[in-house]
Amino acid sequence: MKRIFIPFFIVILYLCGNLYAQIPNAGFENWTNGEPDNWTTNNAPPLLVFITQTGSAHSGSSAVEGSVISSGGVNISPALVGGPDHNGWPYTDRPGSFHGFYKLTSVGNDILTGDAVFVHNGSFIGATYFTLGPASSYTEFSSDITWITADNPDTLLIDFIITNGSGNLNVGTTFYLDDLSFGASTDVKAENNSLTTFELAQNYPNPFNPSTVIKYSIPKESFVTLKIYNLLGQEVATLVNEDKPVGTYNAKFSTSDVSSGKLTSGIYLYRLTAGNYVQTKKMMLLK
Repeated sequence: MKRIFIPFFIVILYLCGNLYAQIPNAGFENWTNGEPDNWTTNNAPPLLVFITQTGSAHSGSSAVEGSVISSGGVNISPALVGGPDHNGWPYTDRPGSFHGFYKLTSVGNDILTGDAVFVHNGSFIGATYFTLGPASSYTEFSSDITWITADNPDTLLIDFIITNGSGNLNVGTTFYLDDLSFGASTDVKAENNSLTTFELAQNYPNPFNPSTVIKYSIPKESFVTLKIYNLLGQEVATLVNEDKPVGTYNAKFSTSDVSSGKLTSGIYLYRLTAGNYVQTKKMMLLK
């Protein structure tokens, strides 16, 4: 029988090409008209271009670069959202962790936040959310995924955005991303069943359409309100308005729940009040 010789470099190229095949265009090598293939951005050329292709890559020939830009006196975060229509991709696996490589030039207290959310029949069944600080050279991040049901997902949502605890972003903050992938659980996160502080997490996915989840924790029994506002300070929706025992909770917000009419794309605020604790964060609706 005749042997078929496959050059070693062909094998290496095949393996490298499939390493990130779990996430479409995970190495950001492919771009069309200034947009990364299979991803959505908040670019609005020619005036506003937040996301660009860069040759400063961790591997391969390109990566994605995102910068905070000022428009009309407001500093706006770059938004990178999975899926050509910002609704994610078909996906059926249950990985243990989300990995990638990033750089971040941070002005003020700006940080890079990201998440991967897994959906089954329209319901969130697993997710990971993480924040990344300044890094002058490519640094690997790894975040374990928490699964809340035993179902296999049908959709994967991923997004990255710049945030700041004060809500005031800074022009000049820039991130770079490359070589995203999934893997097994890292088994380095310890579960803390004894809550000691109030916490309001960044919603996920963010940007979102049509729904998102807001996670919050309370260390003692409190009367809790969680409300959504537009940038004019007008109340859009009330998600929670009741006494809550100690615990961590997920509140789902959907644009279909708004009785006052359809919401337009843009920035919205969500505010958690629990006893004397008050925290407000921003989220983006991207239609």
